[in-house]
Amino acid sequence: MTTSTTLPPAAPHVVAAAVESLTSRLRKKLDAAVEQYAALDRVPDGTDLVITCGPDAVVTLAPGPSGTITDESQARCTCLLSPRCLHRAALLTACPLPDLEDTPQDPTTPSAAPLPQAASREDQEAESPEATQGVAASGVAPRAGQVEAAEGLWRAAAAVLVAGVPGAGAVPQAELLRA
Repeated sequence: MTTSTTLPPAAPHVVAAAVESLTSRLRKKLDAAVEQYAALDRVPDGTDLVITCGPDAVVTLAPGPSGTITDESQARCTCLLSPRCLHRAALLTACPLPDLEDTPQDPTTPSAAPLPQAASREDQEAESPEATQGVAASGVAPRAGQVEAAEGLWRAAAAVLVAGVPGAGAVPQAELLRA
């Protein structure tokens, strides 16, 4: 049965966790596997989506009520290496990212509140750099989780820049998603 059902969106932390669980040997094969498995037939089974990757490897994607895969348990594979298998990680990597409006807000994620207005030149000159060091534009210091997330994003982006565009495959993408 051939069908062109699209893959459901997958939350960034689910994709990142699947890629991070792979061994280094499987990580090297991930980019090719993403292309290969993304082209496979997808068979709907109720609300689930079933993809046969091989004779002993059938991946089932079971998105939640929002239509998004938000938990690692919503992506299952029948192979012996599951859940640390290439099939599952490749298909999750091939899934689109959900729209920001569709995903539930994580309490550790900054809210979508309006950004503060930029200070005028006079205001900027009146404040000394020492007085504002480590304080956000709103006057509130970032929380520890926000600082940690920014540092993780910095490291992941630096790794992608070092690798260059041709070297920025699924593993660096997962590191950026995790950050």
